[in-house]
Amino acid sequence: MLRPSFRPRAAYSTLTTLLAVIISAACTLDITDAGLPGDDDNPEPRPPLIINLSPTNYQVDQLVEAGTYYIDRDYTIVGIPSQFQNWLLIKTANDDKVASSDTFIAFDLTDTATVAIAYDKRASSLPSWLNSWRDDGVALETTDNASPMPIRSKRYPPGPVYLGANLSAGASGAQSMYVVLAGDSNGGDPEPQVTEVKVSPSSVTLNPNQTQQFPGNAIDQFGNPISGSFTWSATGGTISQQGLYTAGDSPGQFGVIALEGSGVSDTATVVISANTSAGNLDVSTATTGADLDPDGYTATVDGSLSQPIGVNDIVSFTDLAPGDHTVELSGVAGNCSVSGANPRTVSVPGGGTASTSFNVTCTSTGTGTRISGITFDWSTHIRRAPGSDNWPTTWSDDDHQYSVWGDGGGFGGTNTDGRVRLGVARIEGPFDNYTGFNRFGGKNPECPSDINGKSRGIISLGGVLYMWVTPGSGATGYQ
Repeated sequence: MLRPSFRPRAAYSTLTTLLAVIISAACTLDITDAGLPGDDDNPEPRPPLIINLSPTNYQVDQLVEAGTYYIDRDYTIVGIPSQFQNWLLIKTANDDKVASSDTFIAFDLTDTATVAIAYDKRASSLPSWLNSWRDDGVALETTDNASPMPIRSKRYPPGPVYLGANLSAGASGAQSMYVVLAGDSNGGDPEPQVTEVKVSPSSVTLNPNQTQQFPGNAIDQFGNPISGSFTWSATGGTISQQGLYTAGDSPGQFGVIALEGSGVSDTATVVISANTSAGNLDVSTATTGADLDPDGYTATVDGSLSQPIGVNDIVSFTDLAPGDHTVELSGVAGNCSVSGANPRTVSVPGGGTASTSFNVTCTSTGTGTRISGITFDWSTHIRRAPGSDNWPTTWSDDDHQYSVWGDGGGFGGTNTDGRVRLGVARIEGPFDNYTGFNRFGGKNPECPSDINGKSRGIISLGGVLYMWVTPGSGATGYQ
């Protein structure tokens, strides 16, 4: 039966090296740097830019001169503006030039990209959905009478894109279907920049200590969403750098500010209302030491509301008026003392819960049982590997223990007989009648060993043994 093997798996630090030692039935030895989990020299291939195209008979192709651009005509492209070179082309159907629906073409982008439309030059007006697109001041040249077709473009984030029909509302005069282009670059657009920030919601009313998540939204010069990096601040209450706002205790109007790295910011208004509803108070105790108070304590609020409380306990006082309240811990035994103020003042928020904890330390009263000495039953002591040291040990899934020693001959050896610098042993049997086998090195080993260094730890995971190995006692130049 094969024993658990050491598998290559290495991690390096300034102090130690994790060595993985492969032990096979043939006693072959391989000590290597196994690399780190998750190493991958073969990155995933990049997905297509355009997916889920509808109408489904439309085709995605490369935009090239002399290439066709309709699926139902032989017209070809004769001139491409330089900024649109190497872009993708969606081949449409020229028979669809009379379509007038609000949404006609749909597809998904797998990455941020610019979508461009080359539209019939004969049009007297554009469809309304295309009016807001950037006029790039260049045109696509084709063999159709629609040429040269002026190009308009718009930047899109990853996700769905919906385009209206050729003759949807607002369009007039177009006699050929438009041409759709898409590319990773910005085409005729400058690089998108954050020009506007919006905090949502723009205003909100909260109770004291209530929380509200504020998302920050960055928008570029084309009106498109863009990734932004925000620094959050508030003129009242507190806010995390993830935009989670917590209202303070004081009522009033405050601002939540999202400052984007470009210097653009937006401010939301927060109104904190006065909360007159009742609140709660949790009182807890934490007692340490010896001879703890056997009957616990009494917690009292405002000198009149009292509850028994254990030495390590928590009690709640409900329906308290918002504001400051006095809390006292009494009934404390003479050998115990309370840390901090007692009584103390605690502010209870309206509609919320306050808490306070009393730390109590007790000393021995001298009546407990003391340990005056200790002896060991050396008749149970078994020593079967004299002269070898360290012995970090682990269980493995073959129900045996495996251990590593430094110097000495291991089981059956001495400090000189079978001595190796580092050996591996297998231990079989119960604690009071075990047998040791020198699996790797030592006297009469199952496999020889020439590993240098000292092992400081060993563990079995899934039948594979891993051990930490250092260069050895007094060594320098750790790697």
